[in-house]
This record gives sequence, C-alpha cells and structure tokens, in this order.
Amino acid sequence: RQAGEGSGAGGAMAEQQARAKLGWFAGSESKDRSRDLLSGMLSGFVCKTFEYPFDTIKVLQQTSPKYGQLSAMQCFSNTFQQGGVRALYQGLTSPLLGAMFENATLFVAYGAMKSALEVDPSPTLSNPVPMWKYLVSGGGSGVFSAFVLTPVELVKCRLQIQQGAGTREYSGPIDVVAKTVRKSGIQGLWKGNLSCLIREVPGNVAWFGAYEL
Repeated sequence: RQAGEGSGAGGAMAEQQARAKLGWFAGSESKDRSRDLLSGMLSGFVCKTFEYPFDTIKVLQQTSPKYGQLSAMQCFSNTFQQGGVRALYQGLTSPLLGAMFENATLFVAYGAMKSALEVDPSPTLSNPVPMWKYLVSGGGSGVFSAFVLTPVELVKCRLQIQQGAGTREYSGPIDVVAKTVRKSGIQGLWKGNLSCLIREVPGNVAWFGAYEL
C-alpha cells in the first residue's frame, strides 16, 4: 500500500514538474481563454493578409460589369496594372481588424461553449466526447462570429465594389461606417446579418466537427 501511495505521489509530482516546464502552455481555464484569444487574432491576421487579394478578385468578378466577363487571371492582371499591389488590398484595414476580432471571438466562444457543455479536454477511446457537443459548440461560436463579421463584410464589400465600378463614393472604411449610420442608423451596419447567420452557423458546425473527428 505504501509503495502504491509513493507511486501516486511521485506521479503527481512529475505532472506538476511537467506543467512547470510548459509554463504558458500549461493548462488552466484562464490561460485557455487567453490562448484562444491570441491564437484567434494571430490566425485572423495571417489568413486575411494572405487571402485578401484573391477575395478582391472574386468580388470584382461577381459584382463589376467591367470585370465580370474576364477570367480570374485577366481580372488579377488588369487590377494590378491599374493600381499595383495597393489595388489588390483595397479596403484591407477593416476586414483585417475584423478578421482578427472575428477569429478571436470564434475560438473564445468555441472554448466557452465546450466548457459549458463539460467537454473533456483529454478524451480517450474508452471515454470519448459525444460528437454532438462539438457540433453544438461550433454552431454556437458561429452565432457570435456572425455578429462581428456582418459589419466587417459590409464595409469590405462596399469598398471593393466601388473599385470595380470606377466610382469613389467612399474614401475609406471609416467613411463607409459614417455614411451607413447616417443613412440607415447603427442597425444599417448589420444589414444582411440573418444571411450571415445562416451561413456561419452550419459552416462552423461543419468546420469544427471535421476538425474534431
């Protein structure tokens, strides 16, 4: 019995030493929230910086009569020739900050939903986490991310569309926000929120569900 108790104490001490070595990466609820927040912000920054030129081309093809008949490569070439790299990143500021905030919200909400549903952070084959808990957590995080994403995408799309139309109704992200609020009130920034919810909730159910498989 004494040998068993000694072994148990030794195992607990070894676990404490391992946690001490891990430092910031050691598990705790407060650190989990901070890690989710910072990881989400960093991933949002990297992803949006990389993908934004492709998103610009997509929006121009979808909304501009001028670019609608062109291939993606032709649209890219014309846009670059007319405005250089800056044209490909037209309106980046708002979606860049929005992506950082959105991803941070997404991961923090996902972690909070898992905690609320008492998801075991270290599941085993003999004691797995029911898949429905991951799916519900993903769907719940989509609700929060859609609330953040709707005004960000509204600003982004209006700046991208005016580039394809060759007009300059807005001077930048702040001008879009100011004119939208002046015309439609603060709720105007969330125009299309229901459509965003319909996309984000099942999208995040699928995304996090596939990730946790």
